[in-house]
Amino acid sequence: MLVAPQAAQKRLEQIEGVAVHSSGQGFVEVSDAGVDKIVALHGVASALGIGDGVADFLAIGDGPNDAAMLRTVGLGIAVEGGSDAARIAAATLCPGPLDNGPLQVLAHIVRALEGDRGDA
Repeated sequence: MLVAPQAAQKRLEQIEGVAVHSSGQGFVEVSDAGVDKIVALHGVASALGIGDGVADFLAIGDGPNDAAMLRTVGLGIAVEGGSDAARIAAATLCPGPLDNGPLQVLAHIVRALEGDRGDA
């Protein structure tokens, strides 16, 4: 039996210990309530021995499930057209994917790093 995304989301939200997010586009994302992207990034920082942890990270996101990550990293960038939660949590915005916004951010970072090394 197929269930509409909104109905599925309401049912899933009633389960204790489950975090439910929706991009509003017919998708329902489900995870353990104690696990999210920022938890994963803390694990990555720890595993790599990054001194300041996620304060040294940049993250780009567009959904409500990205908000904690965008709020916590050193530079959180929300994608234009993303969720209100992501845009509020982020320090700044980049153009959307149709305008290659995330790619523009990464290209800018690569150019800056090359300049720091004197490769430019």
